[in-house]
Amino acid sequence: MGTPKYSAAEYLYFLWDLIRGKITVKPEITKGIAHGSNLDVDMTAEQLTSRSFSCRNGIVIKTPAGNGGTVYVGLVGVTAGTTPLTDGFPLGGGDSVTIEIEDVNLIYVIASQANQEAFWLAS
Repeated sequence: MGTPKYSAAEYLYFLWDLIRGKITVKPEITKGIAHGSNLDVDMTAEQLTSRSFSCRNGIVIKTPAGNGGTVYVGLVGVTAGTTPLTDGFPLGGGDSVTIEIEDVNLIYVIASQANQEAFWLAS
């Protein structure tokens, strides 16, 4: 056994601070991922997915290059470039966005034309 890295007093002070909440221990970065798609985003706002998945890091949403319209990403009530206070974040074909959010089912999408696609990956 080699020389201890910390003295007994330093170790006790560390434990005392940990117990009092002055030090926090970060949980595992990722416990898993979830992914999916919405292959029929139309001109009425809808959930990106109804699946529930608690995110630790967030969600990446990507539209395929073949999309001819724009997919707008936001929360419930998102609009497609028609109302400044509720317009979503626009994603053209091949664009992506990363959003820190608690659950993937909180994301809503709407498109400028029917039959658009959006893919997502959450962790």
